[in-house]
Amino acid sequence: MRAPSDAGAVEALGRDLSRLLGGGAVAPEAEGALQSLIALAGRLASDKAAMAAMIAAQEARIAELAAQLAALTARIAQLQRDLYGSRSEWRREDGDGSDGDVAAGGKDGRRGGRPGRKEERGDAVNDTGLRFNGQAPVIDIAVTPPEIAGLSEDDYEVVSERVHCRLADRRSRALQRRLKRAKLRHQDACFEKINLTRPRGLDQSVVLALGDCAWIHNGATILITGPTGTGKSWISCALAHKACLEGFQALYLRVPRLLNDLRIAHGEGTIARLYRDLARIDLLVLDDWGLAPIDATRGRDLLEILDDRSGRRPVIVTSQLPVSDWHRQLKDPSLADAILDRLVHGATRFELHGASMRIDHAGAGTGP
Repeated sequence: MRAPSDAGAVEALGRDLSRLLGGGAVAPEAEGALQSLIALAGRLASDKAAMAAMIAAQEARIAELAAQLAALTARIAQLQRDLYGSRSEWRREDGDGSDGDVAAGGKDGRRGGRPGRKEERGDAVNDTGLRFNGQAPVIDIAVTPPEIAGLSEDDYEVVSERVHCRLADRRSRALQRRLKRAKLRHQDACFEKINLTRPRGLDQSVVLALGDCAWIHNGATILITGPTGTGKSWISCALAHKACLEGFQALYLRVPRLLNDLRIAHGEGTIARLYRDLARIDLLVLDDWGLAPIDATRGRDLLEILDDRSGRRPVIVTSQLPVSDWHRQLKDPSLADAILDRLVHGATRFELHGASMRIDHAGAGTGP
């Protein structure tokens, strides 16, 4: 006879044996063994029921622990948001590999702007385990109740204050890194210092509306045209500086030098990497557009760069030429149509005029 595979099969076997015993079909000498089998089947059936009840209890406990873990995870995420802000902001402040000297395609661009090992090491660890001088992350004790942190009320306040100072220092250094990598032509440019009183074609309401940086989130394009000295480059740097203050990575490039970098990248076989690095920059400033005619090869490069950003990441373009003259500076008419469609459609335009602000020593955009 084949051995039963589980308690149910044994229980069924027991019932069959009981019927055989009742019918007197089994020899008397085998009756004791059959009775033992029947008892075993009963015990296995009872054990099966007990096991099912235990499994159900364990499943209920697992569900309870899963709910507690989900609540704890949500609490930790909330504490991190309260202390550090959004995860994207945290990455922007520390540098997440999306910046560096991308236009030149040098070491900084390849390394993606990661901090050096000296920055990554903490300089000192106090008895609470917090690193206050290095780059190691700190625990979110600033928003943890004192009884959870295991500190007295006074110690909690002291450590909380130090953590906030540490975060302020970290954000300040992150801002300095963003400004350094932005390579702004005018280091003194600042959004709050844009001269809106001098009559030169700046619409005050439009300029002030740019202060909330919503245009960066929307991937908008800003075109600034006008004669030399009217403050085009200064205003573009001021807007880029504002973007850096808000946690975005900006990059200032003069178009003639960018075209030369593109030519070199083609020769070195690194053009794809240059496209990729430029596409990662949050705000791209292209200064001195159209100073010289642009051939078809460089026109295709510009189209690739602008197409990667169109509607996704913002661009600021400045030029001495009015927008109506840009088409003839591009030698390939088809490329010119495609490029201008991406630049001009839906763009915010400032057409500056007036005397040079360098001549009257007013300062490029800042006023007297």
